[in-house]
Amino acid sequence: MLPHYKVTAEKRMSQLVKYEMEPSFTRETFTLKAGEGSVRKALLGTLLAMTYGAGAVSASVTAAERNTGDGALQFASSSHTSAVQHGDYTVVCSVEGGDGVAQFQIEDPAGRDVGIATAGAPFGKQIKFTISAGTADFVVGDSFVVSVSKDIGDPTNKVVPWDPEGADGTDRIWGVSLVKIHAPVDQDSPDGLAMRRGPTILYSGQIEWPEQISVAQKTDAITQLEAMGILVR
Repeated sequence: MLPHYKVTAEKRMSQLVKYEMEPSFTRETFTLKAGEGSVRKALLGTLLAMTYGAGAVSASVTAAERNTGDGALQFASSSHTSAVQHGDYTVVCSVEGGDGVAQFQIEDPAGRDVGIATAGAPFGKQIKFTISAGTADFVVGDSFVVSVSKDIGDPTNKVVPWDPEGADGTDRIWGVSLVKIHAPVDQDSPDGLAMRRGPTILYSGQIEWPEQISVAQKTDAITQLEAMGILVR
């Protein structure tokens, strides 16, 4: 009897990408962040997240002109955590008073609840600051806007596989890997290529979904991709 051999072919990009309007527009190169303790891997179809270098993120604050309270919002020595998002955060007084009493509701740039800050106490979820009361107490509706800017072209930015449970910003999808790439421990790999935006259609069966991903997490991922113009079918 003749020996039987089984050969598994490498996955091809055409199996994943079913429609793409203009590759020079939809694709971007990336650097895969060095492995930490083990090799970091991304396969063709791996969902990706971006980690930003310290110098790639800046933040500023503006107090509403109509504020009754004359206190101020001051950033901590570092104005943000690694989970901070690009755009405007709103900080709105929901309980009037001074330090230790006034409370502020914080929403991220997408309008999602981040948490509640109390005047006089540090706040450290995504943006890091302390609101200090002045001579006049804060009243309900007093507000601040914290504007966060991310330099996506900063050379210290690195890509990692998407983590739907990441608390450091890696739960936000940056793109989809179009190559198989490995980054050894303590050594970045600059040879990545990703689908970053549409109009594009990807085949769901060729996306490397994380193990044990929930239905809700998968739905959220597809929604994030669609917001980028990347449809999953």
